[in-house]
Amino acid sequence: MAKETAPKTSAGGGTADPAARLKEIRARVAELRRRITAEKDPKAVTELRAEAGKLTELIGELVRAAGGKIGETKKADTVVWP
Repeated sequence: MAKETAPKTSAGGGTADPAARLKEIRARVAELRRRITAEKDPKAVTELRAEAGKLTELIGELVRAAGGKIGETKKADTVVWP
């Protein structure tokens, strides 16, 4: 029998599991935040924006999977994230 593997996503080649994708994004954001703070790396800001886009895409997928429509979501209170 062929061994099944998790499909890759279009958002950076991570796993399809939302929890794993979130963990990958958070780890990447933490590293970029460190680079921005410690090294003042302007390239890291661009990379951080890309990670924010991936996070937005993941949230949209989760909303749609829960039966919601992405256009119907409303802005929540401010969330503090690393």
